[in-house]
Parts: sequence; structure tokens; C-alpha cells
Amino acid sequence: SLWPHHHGQAARLLKSGYVLSGVQSATGLARQYGGFTYSTLLTAAEMFESTFSSKKSPWEDWDRSIPHAVVVSTGKNDFSKNFCQSSYVFHSKSDYNCSEPSTQEQVAQSMVDLVVLIRARYPDAEKTKIVLVCETSLEEVVLFEGDRACAAFKDAAQQFLQQGVHVLDLSPIFGEVGRVDGWTCQAHPSPEAHRRAAVQLAAFLRKVVGWL
Repeated sequence: SLWPHHHGQAARLLKSGYVLSGVQSATGLARQYGGFTYSTLLTAAEMFESTFSSKKSPWEDWDRSIPHAVVVSTGKNDFSKNFCQSSYVFHSKSDYNCSEPSTQEQVAQSMVDLVVLIRARYPDAEKTKIVLVCETSLEEVVLFEGDRACAAFKDAAQQFLQQGVHVLDLSPIFGEVGRVDGWTCQAHPSPEAHRRAAVQLAAFLRKVVGWL
């Protein structure tokens, strides 16, 4: 989206700093959007690790700081309809290599793997909370063939009870705003959806981090 995303807006509401890790369109946990297998697209776990691969940064030693929270927002692309094959056929290619939509179990396991990776980087569950954010709207249920990402997140979180892993479901907000304020290209949230989601995300982070 061209307007400020709710993650950045939430950080401003909290008057806190933030770093975006793995900002790349079409990324999923186990499968990329539409089933495409572009070699340039990394998984969410690979992009998280790539954040720490370079020492070049405008903030000295930022990659050695300990964040109060790591917010994870990914997974919907795993369930997107398979556009890969039809796209290749349209371009008269027969050697397409498309991946089928992930199962809920595959996404849950991939989320578990990502949480393990994050916790290995930030082992103290008291200092660094991990928040898995569900964002699927009613409109996206059509495009992504059902709201299974949030269910997979909750399945994954069950394996980390008492380990500082939380699930925040923003789907009701996005569904409500989807009816009231409309959506943009392929069900991306509108500015009002981002604003309302930022308010709820900020409130949730205050609670789990202990900034009340």
C-alpha cells in the first residue's frame, strides 16, 4: 500500500523505534503468492535472517539491540489461488513449476520454524515478546480460499505456551472496515483499516510488553 502501514503507525503511537524485516511482496511462510517459484523470492524465515547479514546500517549496532517485541505478519500468500500455471500457459510455456497452496498444517509448522528462529536470536522470553498477527478480512476469504492462516498461527502458538508467544487477531477489524470503507487492489487494506488496526496493535503491544 502507498499509505503508512498499520505496523509503522502502531510504532508511532507507542513512540517507539521499529525495524522492518523482510519487506518483500508475494512472500509466504512455505509458499509464495500464486504458486510462483521465483528464485529471487525468499521465505519469511530467510528474510528474517537476511536482516542480520549486513553490518551496514544508519544505526550503529542496531542488529545487536534487544527488541521488546517481534511482530510477525505473514502467511496469507500460502493459501492464495494458484495463478502460476495459467500465467505460464498464457505465455505459451509448458515447463512451469508451480507450487500448490499450502495446507494449514504446513503453514503452522513453517510458523513454528520461524518462531524457533526468532527465539534463537532473542532467547529471553521476558525481554522479547513474539506477536503473530492475523489480518485476513472477509474480502480476502474469496481471494485466499478461506481464512486458514489465523487458524495455523493459533496452532503454532500452542507449541510455545509460557514462552512469550502471542496471537493477535485483527480479522474482525479488517472485515468491518472492508464493508464500511472499501478496499484497494486485491483486498489490500484501506487507510482507515490501517488506522484502526494500528490502534489495536499498539494497545495489544502495550499489554504484552508491560507498557501500561
